[in-house]
Amino acid sequence: MNEARIQPDDLAGVRSRIERVCREILPVDLPADRPFYVVWCGEIPAFAETGCIFGLEAKNLDLIARPHLGGRWTGRGPAILLNDHLLRKAASEAAVVDTAAARLAAFEMIAGQVAVHELAHVAENGFVRPEAPLPASVLFQTEAVRQFIATPAPSVETAAVDRACHGPEWIRAGLHLFHRLSTTEHWLRWWACTPHAVCDTADYGLSDVSRYAAALGDEPARRAAESLSAILASAAPAAFTELHARDLAARHHDSHNLPDSQPRHMPAEAPSC
Repeated sequence: MNEARIQPDDLAGVRSRIERVCREILPVDLPADRPFYVVWCGEIPAFAETGCIFGLEAKNLDLIARPHLGGRWTGRGPAILLNDHLLRKAASEAAVVDTAAARLAAFEMIAGQVAVHELAHVAENGFVRPEAPLPASVLFQTEAVRQFIATPAPSVETAAVDRACHGPEWIRAGLHLFHRLSTTEHWLRWWACTPHAVCDTADYGLSDVSRYAAALGDEPARRAAESLSAILASAAPAAFTELHARDLAARHHDSHNLPDSQPRHMPAEAPSC
């Protein structure tokens, strides 16, 4: 599989636009004065040219990336990691025609969709970062992230850990983010985004995301101007909570009939992908 060749200036431009859109759809949670970072795997030597996942969010990812951010560092804040190595491969396959412009457009579209998926993890885990932990802790987490992105994900049938990382708060956040994105010019211009692109719950053995959207009702539209953190801190609609509980009960029942239901090892404070 050939990779789309993306020039450094193009990577910087895509990253800048993704950061801008994330702030645009979360103006209360990600105001201009709150540090927020989108980081390519290729910017961090330990993560370059590797990985089996397209992106992740982790508690101290900003500190892991800090030595490689240069003048972009403005203090502690949430960060998302995007795997430019895998995204280039996906862009080559998704490009409508085999031209540099088409490959770059496909790269930006897929990277944007992954970024919103990871932004939902940021929302469920909190936008505010505490004081820096001990350096040894950051070194441990760097290795934990490296191992995590290098480990193939389990199949849907054995994805108990992935379901735990993509629970009701993440689904709710993802649907709110999709709604906000869909009301901007970016949805039509270059994101070509659907709820399935942001939070495809079926990938984790859950009901189709359309059922979760229906259960959430008009909440994303009705509360579009509010802090997403505040929304997630409030009770979700009963229909939404009940749907997820039924899904978990069904998957728990099915897991007893599988020959191999052991999830991959997850370290403490593991990343979310």
